[in-house]
Amino acid sequence: MNDARSTAATPSASIDATLDRLEATEAIGEMTAQYCQGFDRHVVDMFAGQFAGNGNFQVGRKTVYRGRSEIRRITLEQLWPLMPRTTHLLGNVSLTAFDAAARTARGLCDGFTLVGFADGSLQLFLSAYDNEMSAPAGEWKLDECRADVAWKIPLPLGRGGQPLGTEPSIAIVEPDVQRDGVSAAQRVERLEDRDAIRQAVYWYNTAFDRRDIGTFLDQFEENGTFGVDGKSWTGRPLIEKIIAQKSWPKIPKSTHLGGNVIVTFPEGAKPDDETAAIVASDCIAVLERDNGEVHLATASYRDRMSRRSGKWRFVERQGYGTGFAVLKGTQ
Repeated sequence: MNDARSTAATPSASIDATLDRLEATEAIGEMTAQYCQGFDRHVVDMFAGQFAGNGNFQVGRKTVYRGRSEIRRITLEQLWPLMPRTTHLLGNVSLTAFDAAARTARGLCDGFTLVGFADGSLQLFLSAYDNEMSAPAGEWKLDECRADVAWKIPLPLGRGGQPLGTEPSIAIVEPDVQRDGVSAAQRVERLEDRDAIRQAVYWYNTAFDRRDIGTFLDQFEENGTFGVDGKSWTGRPLIEKIIAQKSWPKIPKSTHLGGNVIVTFPEGAKPDDETAAIVASDCIAVLERDNGEVHLATASYRDRMSRRSGKWRFVERQGYGTGFAVLKGTQ
């Protein structure tokens, strides 16, 4: 694979050209997130809908599904029955080629996928994607998606206490649509807001792993709500108690990797509204427990965010466990 990640990073001829490229990069990143969300939540039209009508999906060197209708059928009849529970996390999304006039692009990304098979076994897949895309009707679609599975890692200690069939109910979030007639300044503001929202998502993970309670709490509004699998805590003092006094002593070491961020701004909402932005994201984490066990966990988040205090913060952040495996058990 030609990993020429700098190809599309050449200087643009104008501000508008720069904005076109940055907006395309945003949209393509969210397209990959919808690919993940659609497959993992079993929303077949969302997953297959990321492909062009005649788009191709190649897995490995030999398996090719041709056309959106075949991809849809194979997903329903073969892929989901074989692997009924999955969590995809795609990152390192970058453009290697971009043609603003032709509305075409080529890009690379890498992925982790925790796969729960129908027989109860569990594997971690590490994959590299090489994609060709176009947006003739305004929305970016996959013309060619080539997934090269580099690693398949069996997880023999299984799923812990999460049997297949206990998939949580997680809301579907679709990306914000670029509205017509906006100025260059409004386009820049939108990009800046989306970047700040992503940074809050990432700082949540980083602050948790570095045991930085001040930065962790700063991602929430003063009366923000934090929830996990149906349990919720409101207000920074209570969130601090749950995280610093209860979670961290039980999990002395952790590494979270977040991604698949999708942002939508409800039409008519103002930045200081309680639901100025709705955000979806996923993460994969390695957690060392106080008893010496090491766990691999995956989760999806659904957030309401506001900029009413001058910075994008969580008004409500709800996390849902989507996968679990024991990497190292106790003897």
